[in-house]
Amino acid sequence: MKMKKKDIVLEDLKKKIITGEIAPGTWITEREIVEMYNMSRTPIREILWNLSTLNLIEVVGERGYRIKKYNIEDIIEVFNARKAIEGECARLACISSDLSYNDRVKELKELLIATDIHDTSKLIEIGSQVHLFIQKQSNNQYLSEFNERIYFLESIIRNTTKSFQMIEEKSKEGHLEILNALEKRDGNLCCLAMRKHLQDTCVAMVKNNCITLLGNDDFVAPEEGF
Repeated sequence: MKMKKKDIVLEDLKKKIITGEIAPGTWITEREIVEMYNMSRTPIREILWNLSTLNLIEVVGERGYRIKKYNIEDIIEVFNARKAIEGECARLACISSDLSYNDRVKELKELLIATDIHDTSKLIEIGSQVHLFIQKQSNNQYLSEFNERIYFLESIIRNTTKSFQMIEEKSKEGHLEILNALEKRDGNLCCLAMRKHLQDTCVAMVKNNCITLLGNDDFVAPEEGF
């Protein structure tokens, strides 16, 4: 089915926000978007409303719309939620009956091992595949729905960490530990590996002051973590 123009515009704006092409804190107006995409105000208002429900933009009084800035509390809350949700997904994935399970785990592991630590974009891509594979193999629609609610912020975070090789190098180690546990079908070990990986990533973001790339210019990294 052919996508409607408003859906195409919505996807394009989401992509621009997630990749940072439209930076956090940037102000946008209905008029700008109308002119940019040559559309009437009614569908543009619907698009902007959809973006706000996805927590990608915020309405600020009568001033208009602004690309959401995330602070350290937002990031920590997201990672704590992910540890709970994705940790359980990892445990459940180990009991999957999917016939392609073993081959896919082996494939992801080989891809990860073969990828150079300097190729951060590729590491992020493979890491995303690992997380999506686990979500699918958990076969729990409610956990998947919770995960999808924070998908866009996860995407913004992933796009941010690619600027920091140290973080992606550590993530590669974490993803390999997860894949090894999936290979053994050890649910408890896989859950712990996932939670540790997410915790390590969150701590690394704080220590490397990545939060400034998400739009919070006033943030000062705490001396003793969180």
